Amino acid sequence: GNSYEKVLAYYYTGCTYRDMGDHPLAATWIDKAEAAMASQSMSRKDSAVLSNICGQSSQICYMAGMYEEALRKIKLSFNIKEALGTADFWDYADMGRMAFHNDSIALASRFYRLSAADLMRRGLDTRYMDFAGELLGFFVNTGDSSMSKKLAHAITESDDDIKHANVLSALADYYAKTEH
Repeated sequence: GNSYEKVLAYYYTGCTYRDMGDHPLAATWIDKAEAAMASQSMSRKDSAVLSNICGQSSQICYMAGMYEEALRKIKLSFNIKEALGTADFWDYADMGRMAFHNDSIALASRFYRLSAADLMRRGLDTRYMDFAGELLGFFVNTGDSSMSKKLAHAITESDDDIKHANVLSALADYYAKTEH
């Protein structure tokens, strides 16, 4: 195959090993994909493929407890997606999660706020309810009463059944801390 297909083959192999739980081998293949991309004449700046590669690499580093490297990789992925105009609430959340695990609460809050705003614009439904609980838990635990209130309201006003344990736990924490 051509160089683009080689990059994709490395990328998909890395994702397969990630899904199998073999993070060291997954990282090896994702690194090969990134190196192959860097050695080609493909544009790194505007490449959605590179963004995906860096995003997967970030997740693998995160799962392996390598939080600084995870944050570095997700920043590169995010910057590409932002330049392409394709960043969405998942991307904001990934940035927030990696920042949080690097003890950068202000940066985490900034991106989690963007994620929550985008999520609430879309409307909460079953697909996103578990994630909404993660966000609410973050806002409650960091004392962000404004975002906690908005998100708790969006969750309780949703037409979907709230069955996710983390959502119920986050709502309980919110109500306990706000004395409702």
